[in-house]
Amino acid sequence: MFRNFLVTAIRTIIRDKTFSLINILGFSIGIACTVLILFWVQDELSYDQYHENKDRIYRVLSRVPTGEEYLEAGVTPAALAPMLEESYPEIEMATRFKSMGSYTLVRGEKRFRERHCGIAESKLFSIFTFPFIEGNPESCLDGPNSIVLTESLARKYFGEQSAMGEEIEIPGMGLFKVTAVIEDVSHCHFQFNYLIPFEWAEFFYDENIEELGPFNYTTYILTKEGVNVSELEEKIEPFFNMHADQNRKDNEVHSLLFLQNLTDIYLRSDFSYDFTQRGDIRSVWTFSAIALIILLIACINFMNLTTARAANRTKEIGVRKVQGANRKHLVAQFYFESASITFLSFVIALLLVELTLPHFNNLSGKDLSQNILINPYIIVAYFTLAAITALIAGSYPALYLSAFQPLRVLKGKAGKKPGSGHFRRLLVIVQFSISIALIVSTFVVQDQLNFISNKKLGYDRENLGALQQRGEIKNKYKLVRERLLASPDITHVSALSDPLSFAGRSLEVDQWEGNNGSKSVRLHFHLADHDIIETLNVEMAKGRSFSRDLDDDSSMVFLINETAVKEMGLEDPVGKTITLGEDRGRIVGVYKDFNYNTIHHKINAHALILDRKATRSILFRIRPGRTSEALAHAEEVWKQIEKDHPFGFTFVDQYLDDMYRAEQRTGTLFGFFTVFAILISCLGLLGLSSFMTKQRQKEIGIRKVMGSGVNRLILLLTKDFTRWVLLAGLIGLPLGYYLMRQWLQGFHYRTDLSFLPFISAFLITVFIAAFTVGIQTYRASMKNPVDTLRDE
Repeated sequence: MFRNFLVTAIRTIIRDKTFSLINILGFSIGIACTVLILFWVQDELSYDQYHENKDRIYRVLSRVPTGEEYLEAGVTPAALAPMLEESYPEIEMATRFKSMGSYTLVRGEKRFRERHCGIAESKLFSIFTFPFIEGNPESCLDGPNSIVLTESLARKYFGEQSAMGEEIEIPGMGLFKVTAVIEDVSHCHFQFNYLIPFEWAEFFYDENIEELGPFNYTTYILTKEGVNVSELEEKIEPFFNMHADQNRKDNEVHSLLFLQNLTDIYLRSDFSYDFTQRGDIRSVWTFSAIALIILLIACINFMNLTTARAANRTKEIGVRKVQGANRKHLVAQFYFESASITFLSFVIALLLVELTLPHFNNLSGKDLSQNILINPYIIVAYFTLAAITALIAGSYPALYLSAFQPLRVLKGKAGKKPGSGHFRRLLVIVQFSISIALIVSTFVVQDQLNFISNKKLGYDRENLGALQQRGEIKNKYKLVRERLLASPDITHVSALSDPLSFAGRSLEVDQWEGNNGSKSVRLHFHLADHDIIETLNVEMAKGRSFSRDLDDDSSMVFLINETAVKEMGLEDPVGKTITLGEDRGRIVGVYKDFNYNTIHHKINAHALILDRKATRSILFRIRPGRTSEALAHAEEVWKQIEKDHPFGFTFVDQYLDDMYRAEQRTGTLFGFFTVFAILISCLGLLGLSSFMTKQRQKEIGIRKVMGSGVNRLILLLTKDFTRWVLLAGLIGLPLGYYLMRQWLQGFHYRTDLSFLPFISAFLITVFIAAFTVGIQTYRASMKNPVDTLRDE
């Protein structure tokens, strides 16, 4: 029986090459897209899964008061970890970590600026699972000048020889001895290429890490086996109130603590001051749905083409039933044919995945490979997917074709009863409803991404450069500024404490002139130098900017934004005093709101405080059209003053674009798979229209003999398909509107849902469907009626 099934399946595939090619090609493309998406989803879901104690590791976060509400932050004080470990027996171990950005490493003649420096304790390796190549995990960061390198970094500086015990220099900090080499960190929510002891936090921030000071660090705990985490969370929630006397800032006393499991950090984090890598669980669900949709469309194609072609196999079915074949055997036959096409399609799909994977990696920013199929879970999932696909794709043809009655078949009546094509129409409508919703979604996603890229931020992001203050550049800022301004290609120079994509520091403020603690406002702030307003090209609303010519600015002075004025209820803010933490200063001006944070967050109350010594980067405005000359001059100034660190320059607009690169990639992938979903739909429509026009060849011949023109015939043959697409629009357009309205809620600043994406999506779908069907109907209408009428 198996041999009979196999021979019949092969003959069926070969008999109608066009049908088989369309079916297999559509299936293969659909499966390849599904597999690529599932690779991407699996990669996103794999973050932090390899840590042995992942179910017992938690990140400690804080809810910081912001007046009547709380701000959820991913940072806590340095002293929190040891205090939690000492105070709560449910906690087996606690540690802290902070990413420190980029520093220069020097080994002999090798001098490179290396990204992803981190400060940590040896406990980090007892809590997390990072495979060691050399060194002792329990003590590798105990020495003050210890350094842990990743394998790729160790090879870069030491070649094939062992790096253990060797020294490497960080200019401005001294020599460090390599105490461990670990495998490269991958799929972890925090990244590092090299680690130095946590004690260096005092060097970087000039603070006592034994106090509950500023919220600058990430805290992790490892709970003991069997601990009820909900009960532990309730215990530690009021921690700051219980240790109020040890808090440096009284307004942080009312901050609350809560826990987040390690496996939730990468995909389920939407916190302020969160410096970890972040994905988005919504993207995972979205792309998983797209994978299922593409596979569903491919299955719909198979069912449509197979059932439409049923009339050509009715006599075969009738003869088989007369000769004794029962319905069970016929169902098995059609399922076997479905499985054969599915298997062949999966083989071709794997080849397509192999060919397209490098391009997909470029689009997605991933480093996926076919080696992922070595994973037994992926192999099981892959074969399960193939089995489910074969079952779904072959279900309706098997049940539909096997139900034909022998008597009706042999009389030529099978497959022609009224309403027999309703299910095919329904499938086409579902297919194109999904396609329309996907096209709408693609347009809206691109509109939002363009809105992000082009949104007016309240300052001029173009022609704005930034230099990191390193070594002598920081010590000789005044000289650097003077030499930069010596070039006519640089118009303004200033300095800032934090990047313009970061909310800045914040404190609860309740002491300002006219308010004595009855009202409080969470005030974000950046520390800056003179000329910051002019360098950023921010518009002033009231008062003035900082001035070097006024002696008053030698004391603490503030600039605040319009939102701060509104939230503080200040009618005439200029000249009013305000207390920020332990410092009291005077407001000298009000600037119009600008986005000092990402546009995912609204503009809150914000201040610029004149304090050059606390700044970390130098901003300079380049004269339009003189970029290369300005950069050459800036690099020359850098090299004249700083010998140890390489020229560290970034464009602000490029930095901001990098911030939204993940979303740009998501939008690109969304459009990429939408195109393929439409392509698969069109392949199905092409095959279906080809078959239906073939069924009506005699009718076409008779109409041509009776005088019908080509245009009239094309209109006649395409009107049914057009009606189906019009009906699909009534379903797909509202569906696209609902989905995109929900998606846009994730952005505080977002584009409006205009009619254009919906009209464009509908017209594109109608055009594609009409063009696809029109090709077949035109070819059919151009045939000589003599050939079609004499064909039996």
